[in-house]
Formats: sequence, structure tokens, C-alpha cells
Amino acid sequence: MNQNQLFEFIRNNSFMIDEIGLFLNTHPECKEALHAYDEFKKLRKKAIEEYTEMYGPISKYNVNADNYWTWVNSPWPWQKECGC
Repeated sequence: MNQNQLFEFIRNNSFMIDEIGLFLNTHPECKEALHAYDEFKKLRKKAIEEYTEMYGPISKYNVNADNYWTWVNSPWPWQKECGC
């Protein structure tokens, strides 16, 4: 996947996690929803790790802040979308 495809994949998985989470608010024991929620979380986590390794942090929660605040090194994710 290229950068835009990977970013879109992360956004789609984030959406699914949010939607399934809303469903689970009213159906907390639904095994299928619980399984899907867990699977989408795993996919999203792996994709974010891959994105961060290849293109830099996707959010401030993915910054490697060992000795420098790397979040400011490259355009922020929303700037990449608009070509800013």
C-alpha cells in the first residue's frame, strides 16, 4: 500500500471500531461484534505501526519522544491530504 492507501485503511478501520463500539453499547454480549471489534483494533494497530515506521507519526500518540518531539518533523496527516 502507498501512503494514501494506508492512511485510508487506518481511517476506515477507525470508523469500524467506532461504529461497532456504538453497537456494543446496546448489545454488550454480542460475540460477533466483540470479535469484529477486536479484529479491527488489531488491524488498525498494525497499520498505524507500519505507517509510523514508513512515514512518521500519524498522531501525537505515536511519537517517539526519546530525545526530540518528532511530531513536528513532517507535514501533519491532514496537511498531506490537501497537499499543503
